[in-house]
Amino acid sequence: MPSRGSLGFPPIDKWDNPHNTLRTMSTQTTVLLKGIDAYLRANPGITETTLGRLAVNDGKFVARLRKGGRCWPETEALVNSFMAANKYPVLRRKVAA
Repeated sequence: MPSRGSLGFPPIDKWDNPHNTLRTMSTQTTVLLKGIDAYLRANPGITETTLGRLAVNDGKFVARLRKGGRCWPETEALVNSFMAANKYPVLRRKVAA
């Protein structure tokens, strides 16, 4: 018998993928994630949560993509245009004198 949560339902990870197979990412998602990773490396003052929140008003956007989620081409265009328009400087901590 499969394991049940406290409410008697299967755990949430079973809902997303009932056959326990790995999702394969589309080429579009892979290219977008590579671009996001490059942007985050070049701009260490911004996190992936902040990027998702500012670009598409969804703080979990990048995490969902990493887990195999998909996005619309319009959403991808929003993220790419945000990254092109917003080059954040490296944030430096103030040194006490």
